Amino acid sequence: MKNGFIALVLIMSASWACAENLHPFHSDGCSGSPDSILGTSYIHCCIAHDFEYWVGGTKTQKNQADENLKQCIQRTIPSLKMVGSIYKLGVIIGGTPTFFGAINSPFTWRWGYGWEEDHGYSPSTKQELELALIDLQRMEADFDAHERALNETQGFAWRFGNLKISPEQFKQIKKDLQKKINSIISILNDTDL
Repeated sequence: MKNGFIALVLIMSASWACAENLHPFHSDGCSGSPDSILGTSYIHCCIAHDFEYWVGGTKTQKNQADENLKQCIQRTIPSLKMVGSIYKLGVIIGGTPTFFGAINSPFTWRWGYGWEEDHGYSPSTKQELELALIDLQRMEADFDAHERALNETQGFAWRFGNLKISPEQFKQIKKDLQKKINSIISILNDTDL
């Protein structure tokens, strides 16, 4: 009986240890690529894409996140639709969870970049989603607290490096954050993870 209890505690500890290696959400915008073209910024598209990449998940979820990035950029600069397609191709190639299938990707923009270790394309566990939800809800509260400090001439350093984000983009990012939070809540409520 005692050995069974110890085994159960070790198994539970291992699953929580995995979930506890989630780094707080951060974004660098379009990860080494331009955040704007011809004076039109689409950085909010890249940050929404980072919300999805941070937690990771299945290959289907990655494909949808990459398609959403393309469509967002194309909506933002409809006269240059090819830019969205180029960015999608870039994240298909460079956004994989592993580097040529051998080791953790050295890129900060890899699929599931919030996790210390590579998760591949495995679905997130309930504990992992709960941990992500806690961080995103904290972030949502921080958005509310920082909203007044944002203006057109100042970068928004908190969690986004020194990216220049306009008030309109800030509002869109906040909507995308709320969408991600609602998505996680829906998954947690609708499935037996």
